[in-house]
Amino acid sequence: TFSFSNLAIFFNFYDFLAARNIPPQWSGFLVGLVSATALLLRPFISMVLTPKADVPGLIDRGVNVCLGTDSLTSAPDLDIGKEMAALVDRFPEMNPETVLDMATGRGARALHLEDAFGSIRPGCRGQLIFIPMDRKTPDALMEALVHNEYGGPLQLLG
Repeated sequence: TFSFSNLAIFFNFYDFLAARNIPPQWSGFLVGLVSATALLLRPFISMVLTPKADVPGLIDRGVNVCLGTDSLTSAPDLDIGKEMAALVDRFPEMNPETVLDMATGRGARALHLEDAFGSIRPGCRGQLIFIPMDRKTPDALMEALVHNEYGGPLQLLG
């Protein structure tokens, strides 16, 4: 079962926070799973609801922080690239690979679907997109990707 709530009503939720020394004010945007808890961060709205959120600190404590978007009521569009850009605007010290993983693999792990989704490897399913980029190095490519600086429209492959 996967659910989202700004009210933070979850199984063992407060025990989970206390065990990781995470202040209870983080309860505003958590995702609850029956067997585990992960944070679902929607940067456009989460940064308004919890402006002092220490996302890098939560990741350092081992919390599975995922990126997502869910409706046009909380964001100008449903573009995960813009959610990544909003996150790195707020936390410029974050590693681009971590931010990309928050938008892909961490969500799959939160749903216990990492064997089928969240990465490009044998056995995983999902659609691929082509993202036009004009960057020359892998580091520059990752920076452009998480800052939503594409060289043209995205194209669905397959």
